[in-house]
Amino acid sequence: MEQPELLPGEEWYLSAFWELSSERIGSGSQTLGRIPWSRALMFGAYHGLEEPMLSAFWKYVSAMDMGYLQFMKNEHERHTRYQKKKPAASSKSPRYTRS
Repeated sequence: MEQPELLPGEEWYLSAFWELSSERIGSGSQTLGRIPWSRALMFGAYHGLEEPMLSAFWKYVSAMDMGYLQFMKNEHERHTRYQKKKPAASSKSPRYTRS
């Protein structure tokens, strides 16, 4: 995955995205949920954003979130395919003989 080039000031949105990632609500141990809209709004308001910047903030965070979730889904599928192709480990322990 290529790193995007950020313009001055845009790194704040990326930093906010990673902070908000800890607020995800998953639907299972293997599932990542989306960043809740309410948490992003609280975060933005806490940092002094007001309309229309608050809406723009959610738009950017939501777009990064969708991209991140798609990336993680693809990685999970790739890992699952790899695990299926990998030969099963033998359950027998190696035998050693004395010489």
